Amino acid sequence: MVNLWLLTGLVLVHILGDFFLQTNWMALNKSKNLCALLSHTLVYSLCFLWLGWEFALVTFLFHTGTDAVTSQLTSRWWFIDLQPRSLDMSWSPYPYYAGVDGFKRALFWRTIGLDQAIHLITLPWTLYWLGII
Repeated sequence: MVNLWLLTGLVLVHILGDFFLQTNWMALNKSKNLCALLSHTLVYSLCFLWLGWEFALVTFLFHTGTDAVTSQLTSRWWFIDLQPRSLDMSWSPYPYYAGVDGFKRALFWRTIGLDQAIHLITLPWTLYWLGII
């Protein structure tokens, strides 16, 4: 029988580690700085120590591999490009405006969704593989 409390705990800890404990520096730099990537995945994985060090280690490896790929893709598909403002925007106190590329925006959010799907699939399968459930 599947323990729904355990699965709920996995999802909540995932949200804590992947969103709330990921600093702005980690999020903005993990695609170009190995230290930022490893800092994020280490903090994330430590959140799962309650399931044992083996689970935390396997989670670290999977999360690092997943984020290494998906952060590279999302950094290429970031859809807000700062554009110099045109003359008709002379009223604006800002020298740039955010141009949005709809195609890149779709690729960006699909990649974020894929990233989250991979994480949420690998967590229970890691439990199963390690014999925890």
